[in-house]
Amino acid sequence: MTILLNCPVCDRTSIESNICPNCETDLTTLRMLAELPEVKPTQSLRLLLPWLILLPLLTLGLLLGSLFWLPRYQPQVNQSEILPPPETIIVESSPPQSDNCGGFYYTVTFGDSLSLIAQKFYANLDNWELIATANPLIQNRTDLLYVGETLFIPNLPQNCPLQE
Repeated sequence: MTILLNCPVCDRTSIESNICPNCETDLTTLRMLAELPEVKPTQSLRLLLPWLILLPLLTLGLLLGSLFWLPRYQPQVNQSEILPPPETIIVESSPPQSDNCGGFYYTVTFGDSLSLIAQKFYANLDNWELIATANPLIQNRTDLLYVGETLFIPNLPQNCPLQE
């Protein structure tokens, strides 16, 4: 069965060939489109219906799965920004009164401990007790130093001139 076409250029009707006999327009593309099988809406709906059900369920499953199986967001805190409460930062205007012969002040930085400070200034980890005795406010908490805290670092006794 041959499909009869209408020419879109000259409006001639009932054309059986691929060329219009009146204006010689090529009708091959129109004939191919006219010969395509007709798709019924019920077929396309039948193909679309499972996706309309599965897609929201998949989305919900991925959302709930991410709540349980993905790691929680943990904000990164820069340890150098953590400061102690204001009452624990010690700033002294003069060296503590003791048997020492001077010294200097050092501000605690992130990662410091009394033994590391002693290693830095005395080249001996065991001299941390000199720093602890020169700073009476930290004697009860020698394992806990706050970033920004000021400590008095006394001179070693062997480096002091003889006192008369």
